[in-house]
Amino acid sequence: MADNAWLTDAGEAKIINALAANTPFNIDNWKLGSTNNVAIDRTLTDVVGSVLDTGTVADIEFDILSADNIIIRVILDESRGPYDLGNVGLFSNDGTLIAFGTFEDLISKTPNAIGVVGNRLVLSVPIRFVD
Repeated sequence: MADNAWLTDAGEAKIINALAANTPFNIDNWKLGSTNNVAIDRTLTDVVGSVLDTGTVADIEFDILSADNIIIRVILDESRGPYDLGNVGLFSNDGTLIAFGTFEDLISKTPNAIGVVGNRLVLSVPIRFVD
């Protein structure tokens, strides 16, 4: 689970506009950044540090806990890596950074290789909507 996660200003506006227009809203891709322990900054537009990996909605699971509380999970299978990641960004189909999660410590991701069993990581980003 991300140690700290938040909606960006642009992400919140996109969600509010979609709800007001009664139109679908999609988070359909993600990026991993190399910097850990990022301070809350709702104006972010991308991950922080080097982009280590990217993926699509095929790697994402959504767990709707209530109307205002969801958990978005990015699944990193054994083929991904190697890298040490520090943050994750969730993006809409137009490239808007919707939500951002950061980890206190770097997380090591190792792929399968000859003589090495890779690790599978699930990065959870909790999002709670409040008035």
